[in-house]
Amino acid sequence: MTTSIPAPQFTATGLVIPSSADVLAGAVTDINAAFGNKLTFVEGSAEQQLADTQAFVVTQKNAALANTLAQIDPRTASGVWQDSQNKLYDLSRHPATATTVLVRCSGKTGVTIPLGATIADAAMNLYQAITTGVIPAGGFIDLTFSCTVTGPIQVAPGTVKIYTGISGWDSATNLVAGVPGRYVENRGDFERRRIASVARNGQGQVSSVVGEVGDIPGVIDVYGTDNKTGDPVVIDGVTLLPHSVYICVSGGTDQDIAQALYVNTSDGCQYTGNTSVSVTVAENYVPPYPVYTSKFQRPEDLQFYFSTTVQNLSGQPNSTVEAQIKANILAAFNGGDGGERAHIGALSIAQRYLPAVLSAANPLYVLSLYMGPAPNPVGLTMYAGIGQVPVCSAANILVNFA
Repeated sequence: MTTSIPAPQFTATGLVIPSSADVLAGAVTDINAAFGNKLTFVEGSAEQQLADTQAFVVTQKNAALANTLAQIDPRTASGVWQDSQNKLYDLSRHPATATTVLVRCSGKTGVTIPLGATIADAAMNLYQAITTGVIPAGGFIDLTFSCTVTGPIQVAPGTVKIYTGISGWDSATNLVAGVPGRYVENRGDFERRRIASVARNGQGQVSSVVGEVGDIPGVIDVYGTDNKTGDPVVIDGVTLLPHSVYICVSGGTDQDIAQALYVNTSDGCQYTGNTSVSVTVAENYVPPYPVYTSKFQRPEDLQFYFSTTVQNLSGQPNSTVEAQIKANILAAFNGGDGGERAHIGALSIAQRYLPAVLSAANPLYVLSLYMGPAPNPVGLTMYAGIGQVPVCSAANILVNFA
């Protein structure tokens, strides 16, 4: 049996799928031939509907074939296919994590702050104590609280309060900003980490250190470079010491990062950074064990601001559309839409967030979209330095209606 519907071709450069127009033309030819070439194919006719259905089924099959073949390549794999591919590199997808905040709990001496004690931030997100403690004679104790939902939330200093009261617990305040959580690692970020991980088995190279640090649980973003010269080098306002490695990390524990640096850098290498951590080496030694100091950079927050003007024709209240636009931009900013998040030491482009705005309502027309480091931005790009981690909150997003 023969058919006029063209088949997919496996070539030296990959799979070639016939166009949907060619598939439909082949279906029309086959069906017409089966009825003695006496049919008239016009829109709405039974024969045209039959041809359309057959073409649709074949096109869907071709698309499924192309998608399946794409999962063989780690550069294009996604979902469970990507998880399986990356097992070859001894990598697992980073799970979603919750935002944490260090809170000063003040009150009566001897009062116990139990596990699960609850506070709230300005947006009424709830956080529960993940450690317990007793308020000492000084009148306060610092405890870590974790958000009850996963994902990145910006918590500015001094913005939390007690949500569930405990007798003798008078106040709660955060002296420093919270540490944002993250969404489940998306396809783009997981692939970015796979590429970096290829160098993990190396030694003394920046790529080796970046690959190792990036695989530490809780690490959200990492940037690395070095200074091979005998003189200080200034990059984005950061002074790299002579012959030093510079690693800037958002997330992860200090000790895990310090250990990764010690293991993956060469003897005699200097470090540049604002965080120093001691590493005790027990392997191949007897007490007293030698102690080394690893140094790396904890980034400063760089606030990103957005401004967009839209023409809303969807019939929804402007307040609803505005809230959805803000939520969509924040999701895209943190990689929650499947694309890459804003990174340390990288250029961001406003156009990257256009789909996020457009998907807030239907129909919706975007008249302008800007980004920048201050309210009411007018820029189309924004650069985060090698010592800055991009952050954004709903308060940083201005939505205008025209």
